[in-house]
Amino acid sequence: MKASDAMSWTVALVAALVLQVGVFDQIKLSGYINPQIVPALFLAAKLFLPKYLHLLLSFLTGLAIDWWYNTGGIYASALSMISFIPLERLLGLLVTSDLGIIRVSTVGFRRYFVYISISYVVFFAWLYVLDSMASIKFLVLGSKILYSTAISLLIVVPIEILLTPDATRVGKRRLK
Repeated sequence: MKASDAMSWTVALVAALVLQVGVFDQIKLSGYINPQIVPALFLAAKLFLPKYLHLLLSFLTGLAIDWWYNTGGIYASALSMISFIPLERLLGLLVTSDLGIIRVSTVGFRRYFVYISISYVVFFAWLYVLDSMASIKFLVLGSKILYSTAISLLIVVPIEILLTPDATRVGKRRLK
């Protein structure tokens, strides 16, 4: 990893944390649906960062969110969970090392959407199960997971498309 890559990653991580804590955590749709953007940053960088660093940074970022909201480690656990599970391998999204990042431009829209959707369902399932610890009904828990995933995807996917050059075109480096 070059110094410029590390600096841009640090700026993106700080910006995502500030947006998450300052803006998106203040949005409570229907009282409990909460969009999350921080997981998208870690999902995109799974191939970019070494595995040990990815897991450590996801844990520390989750710990920072937990510290801010005094939530006892549930965000650290949920971010570590999506960092630890090799969904990109299970879904066949491993790309060559020169691409290094899972984006719409590298894997295509459909594969990116499936990858990020499953990852967000895992993230919210882990987050809400730990948060509730069986104190609410499973139907409410399931709807909370699905609605939070849907709202987060409505925010993350358009941002990814806007930030990806030529996302609508099939590029030379796109995974087939």
